[in-house]
Amino acid sequence: MSGTEAPEPADKSEALAALSAGLAHDLNNVLSAVLMTVELLEGSCTRERERTVLAALDDTARRGVALVRQLRWIAQGGEDEETLFQPRHLLGDLQKAARSIFPASVAVASDIPAALFMLRGSPLRFYRLVLDLCLDAREGLAAGGELRLAAWNTELDEIAAAQRPGLAPGPHMVLEVAPSAGEAALPAAAAAAVEACGGFAETAARANGGQALRVYLPAAGHPEDLPAPLAADLQPATGEVILVAESDGAVREAIAGILEKHGYQVRTAADGAEAVALFARDPQAVAAVVAATDLPYLDGPGLLRAVGRLHAGVPAVLTGRAEGSGSAGPAVLVLAKPFTAPALLEAVRRALGGRE
Repeated sequence: MSGTEAPEPADKSEALAALSAGLAHDLNNVLSAVLMTVELLEGSCTRERERTVLAALDDTARRGVALVRQLRWIAQGGEDEETLFQPRHLLGDLQKAARSIFPASVAVASDIPAALFMLRGSPLRFYRLVLDLCLDAREGLAAGGELRLAAWNTELDEIAAAQRPGLAPGPHMVLEVAPSAGEAALPAAAAAAVEACGGFAETAARANGGQALRVYLPAAGHPEDLPAPLAADLQPATGEVILVAESDGAVREAIAGILEKHGYQVRTAADGAEAVALFARDPQAVAAVVAATDLPYLDGPGLLRAVGRLHAGVPAVLTGRAEGSGSAGPAVLVLAKPFTAPALLEAVRRALGGRE
């Protein structure tokens, strides 16, 4: 057999998963730096044009966050792998896809709010479900017309839930596919997908005639795409020293800038060994440690074990993936990348607040 044989499908899948994981890691660092830098610049921008540009940059970065989550999902497994995801971005992608594959005589419109409830499940299964519904609705638009894709949040009370078998009271995302002609229907494959998601489908009359199909999907969390407000009880820092250990220079500087802006003193290190050396100079002076899980020479959990031997009980926040933090101890807070400035400040506040 030749040494240049094509890799087996399993090898290709493993290579794709490894590539996705690596890309997600690098993009996490890039997006964390962008999100925090936007926060740093907001206070110094007074012109309307500058604020508009910053808002656009922030929106783009948050769009990138959603793409990173999709890369993580690819790296973690197949279509049935469940994860927490934001449907708004997927619906935006579906609208663009529909416009490219539908004939010119069919216009595609959408009404997707800026903040939808989070869903738990397979993003790919959700994508295919909505695409199947759109393709089926297109069948009634042979002579042209409009296909409208809409979504909104709703809270079902006991009465509303009881009228929709299988649903429980609580937050739901409603998806509506509405053709301007014909009747929206639920294909058998889509019906199975709705059931697998724990949802419920029903038809509703449109104001201008015809029928729309509505799918209710249980929500798993509140929107996380809008900037998180700072906690009401978040007091300005009073000069506490925070040791920041982060190998990515842009992320390290962004973290330091945010903390200094809010009253902390910051000492920075590019790897675990340097962080331990900085900490050892004056262990009593450091109020908390913020460390990445994937530091070179000595990873985040290893760094925290080392500083714990020098000064037991130092509060800590690990940034990165939760899977890489287990050996650091159960009391360590984990902040998933990419994160925003408010999330960082809240994590540091909680870490310091838990100090005896």
